[in-house]
Amino acid sequence: YDTRGRLRQGQHRLWAISEADTAASFVLIRGMAPEAFAVLDTGGPRRLRDALYVQREESPGTLAAAITLILIYGRSEVLDKRGGFGRHQSAPTITDGVRWLANNPSIRESVTFSSHLQRAIHGGRGRWAAVHWLLTQIDVEDASFFLSTLASGEGLEAGAPILQLRRRLIDNIHVIMGLTGREYTALIFKAWNLFREGSRAYSLRWRGGGASPEVYPQPI
Repeated sequence: YDTRGRLRQGQHRLWAISEADTAASFVLIRGMAPEAFAVLDTGGPRRLRDALYVQREESPGTLAAAITLILIYGRSEVLDKRGGFGRHQSAPTITDGVRWLANNPSIRESVTFSSHLQRAIHGGRGRWAAVHWLLTQIDVEDASFFLSTLASGEGLEAGAPILQLRRRLIDNIHVIMGLTGREYTALIFKAWNLFREGSRAYSLRWRGGGASPEVYPQPI
């Protein structure tokens, strides 16, 4: 048990003993530092989602994916597991992820919200949870309207940036070589910025390479 009284190791063994209706002897250790969970069992590294599962978080895989993307975004300003460097970034440590969650509990609401977008547009719940959280840090009402309307498609007129984004992302579902993670989130942020500025858009593109690459958009 850790210093907070939580069982950090042996849950499956205890469950098996209960199911078998038998008894067994074990060494019981109390007072373990909570962060020590990250290095238990040296046969294989634990991941953030494992720690969140033990903490009984809802949708631990989605929550871990969102936290990882947000932490990578914090150091690269690109919302993609590759960051802005064209290669996979090292994942945040379990301690960093758990600490970030403790300081930003509203990410749980973003994980819940992400299911609506995943059903409507696909794209990955972890990505949508990260997008939702980042945009709500800018403006809660605008973020709710932007993403809810993106999911439903209701009331969108020609020239609405949300409509152009919705079309691009739905088209992306049906292609073999779809958008990269960097392109996907760049289009979201570009449409968001146009929406926030009150601008019209009759097409939506973002060029990350070639002779005249665009800067990765930062949401405003």
